Amino acid sequence: MTNIDEPSRDYNGHHLLDRTVEIERLASLDPIDYETVRAEAAERLGFRAHILDRAVKNKRRELGLESADDDPGQGRAVKIVEILPWPEDIEGDRIATALAASLKKYVVLPDAAADAVALWVLHTWLVDKFIITPRLAVTSPTKGCGKTTVLRFLNQVARRPKRAGSISPAALFRAVEQFHPTIILDETEKYIEHGSDLHALLNEGHCTGGTVIRVLGDNQELREFSVFGAVAFAANGRLADDLEQRSIVIEMQRRRANETVSELREDRCEQLQNLARMCARWADDVSDDVAGHDPDMAGLINRDADNWRALFAIADLIGSDWPERAREAAAVLTPRDNDSIGPLLLADIKTVFDEQSIDRLFSSEICTALCEMEGKPWADWKGKSLTANQLARLLKPFGIGGNKTVRTGNQTAKGYHRHQFEEAWQRYLMHEGGRGVQQPSQRHNHDGMGTFDRSPTVTEKSDVTVQKCEKPPSNGHCDDVTIQNGDRGGSGARARGESHKCAQCRKDGAELEAYYGEASAWLHRGACEDGWRAACDLDDLTIPSYLDRRSSCS
Repeated sequence: MTNIDEPSRDYNGHHLLDRTVEIERLASLDPIDYETVRAEAAERLGFRAHILDRAVKNKRRELGLESADDDPGQGRAVKIVEILPWPEDIEGDRIATALAASLKKYVVLPDAAADAVALWVLHTWLVDKFIITPRLAVTSPTKGCGKTTVLRFLNQVARRPKRAGSISPAALFRAVEQFHPTIILDETEKYIEHGSDLHALLNEGHCTGGTVIRVLGDNQELREFSVFGAVAFAANGRLADDLEQRSIVIEMQRRRANETVSELREDRCEQLQNLARMCARWADDVSDDVAGHDPDMAGLINRDADNWRALFAIADLIGSDWPERAREAAAVLTPRDNDSIGPLLLADIKTVFDEQSIDRLFSSEICTALCEMEGKPWADWKGKSLTANQLARLLKPFGIGGNKTVRTGNQTAKGYHRHQFEEAWQRYLMHEGGRGVQQPSQRHNHDGMGTFDRSPTVTEKSDVTVQKCEKPPSNGHCDDVTIQNGDRGGSGARARGESHKCAQCRKDGAELEAYYGEASAWLHRGACEDGWRAACDLDDLTIPSYLDRRSSCS
């Protein structure tokens, strides 16, 4: 096969013409002049005219000489503008401060949000130095809150910006592969559906190494395209959980009449364009330093740490007060409540157990209590109230089985014991460093060891003590403890005057608290106490070590 870049030779093997130089010369000609010399040039080069036309056209595009009028295809060629870096050294503090202040000139934003956007802009200029690029999600409850203005601002100051009001999956991965741009997408709620290819690509491009594999061409070639790159997008309403977890979310609100902002006009953006040039210069100067920097993550873990690591590293390199500002922004913008369905369900079930002060519940009782919660999705779960089967399916991924028969009083039905949820609560509702996914309202405070600190309910004089201690009978029923009024301080005592629901008869006014592991159940004295003791075995009701005297009674 002939290589058009190789020099032509005559029959004796002598060089006739350097094809590369000749094609560049022809590409630089005016189209009319090229048409005049086209046939002669093709003959000299030794191939047909239409082959020459294709080579010249490709060279014109490569040299940036192809204009819209010269392109016979639909639309126009995609172009990414490269800007010249600022000619002088410049401090990162000056750039970041100017970015945050300039943004607040055009939209109403809290300081934390403006600082986060400024750091995100700088990260686009260094994106190749990081393994994670967080998506910048600009959201609002409705239109008219300034989301598009933020995107227009980013289009002036981000590295290699390409803004679009809509994009197809194929266009997205081809643009990322070819241009390595900062993709800026507006009104994504209209064309990025949950579970769609675009949704998957935005998730996959969050981490370096993310690719798309396609079979292309007449020869069915297997080709791979990179999708790793910076993306900012705007959307009305709530984001999909997985996309939100990969994003730094800037929540916009409609400005009040007394809040004034300037209009952002693309024909008067010289100041912002200069800021972009300053970003380019600063990024070139610090690119070698940022790659090896491992910032203090201020207690952030998992995806939260992934999203903020690049911004923290940049803030540390800037210095001044930016390390503190970056971590303050993360504390404000990182969601403490992750309302993804799984953790939300666990948190709400914990609230049900805490409010009822009971250690076991029927599945139907949990569903009823969940559906009565205002502002939660359970009353209209897939068009109907949440059912016991749906509850079991939602809990199954957390290792919580719902096929156990639970006894309450004289009734038995499928249900759950509180201890079945303890591990999941510790894993999904509490994080180290005090940052929790959910912090549901609860009667007892949770300590750092995963146990419940009941000390706020301790009175100076308790009414609980152990009176009787004997070796448990062989039938496994826990007949070894009775509780009566007495003086015993410390954990386990209830506050006088509190009203509790009896775990046996389900009526209010229970006076004593029976312990099982780290939890307890409230009971009426007498018949309810005896019935509860007879209905549970040692697996259900165990005694805390500070109450258990059975070893000394054997």
